[in-house]
Amino acid sequence: MIPKLTHSRSQLKCHINEYEDGACSLFTSADTYPDLFDFHLSEIKPLAPRGWCVSKGGKMKYLWFPPGSLSSNHLARIEQWKQSFEQYVLIGLSSHIKPIFCGELDFCMGLSFNYDPDANIRTKCGEALYQAKYQSSGSHFATITAAMATAFALLPIPPEEGDNRLASAVPSNLSSDNFGRKLASAVAKDCGVPFTPSGLSCDKAALKNLSLIDKAKQWCDLYESGQCVTMNADAKGKTVIVVDDLYQSGVTLWCYARYLKRLGAKYVLGLVCVKSLRDTDNL
Repeated sequence: MIPKLTHSRSQLKCHINEYEDGACSLFTSADTYPDLFDFHLSEIKPLAPRGWCVSKGGKMKYLWFPPGSLSSNHLARIEQWKQSFEQYVLIGLSSHIKPIFCGELDFCMGLSFNYDPDANIRTKCGEALYQAKYQSSGSHFATITAAMATAFALLPIPPEEGDNRLASAVPSNLSSDNFGRKLASAVAKDCGVPFTPSGLSCDKAALKNLSLIDKAKQWCDLYESGQCVTMNADAKGKTVIVVDDLYQSGVTLWCYARYLKRLGAKYVLGLVCVKSLRDTDNL
């Protein structure tokens, strides 16, 4: 099962407590992360005889491991998992678009936020994206592609779907040099996953000044009409990973996920370079 996202955005908080008798406890954020841990490190959970327990404050869950139950290899793998997911952002439905969608996007993850408000600068990923997208920096594009490929490998895709994956990009005009499509194609190539672009024949500019609710309804109507979007591969029964550069409100990605599910996709997961601090486009 793919872990369910319960918040509009979350980042892992995780620590290990070691005790004098040699026992230890692994604490993680209580929302999606225990299921994500079980997905990636399924052989470690059985070593904790009590299973996942809820901390007193309810914001954390923990696994208690008896003395000697965790090997150095186990601890190294836990630390690697911790370091990986502490940097990523898990992205779920925000309150702004929650009334419209329900489960179309099974999972979504970003490399980081695009901006650090405390330092008042772009994050490392945000700066790399800016340089690659707006300054045409090939080295930064390669950096982003490599980081996205690493994250791609950590998406919680059921093992049986390994040969059933298909990468795609949010629909765009196929005759234009679209950055998101270019990024998605490069990531898919690095991961050895088939890539299919989606063609867009309508004018996205006409949707820019709409409210989120109106924009979502308009997009969904365009998808339903069958006259705006074309897909060059059969999504039926596939696990489709939609790769994009920026997740802001999520309207475009969630509408596309709904379209893919209507085409028969089994699962739809999103992987984006950065998440904006805002959850809105226009309100």
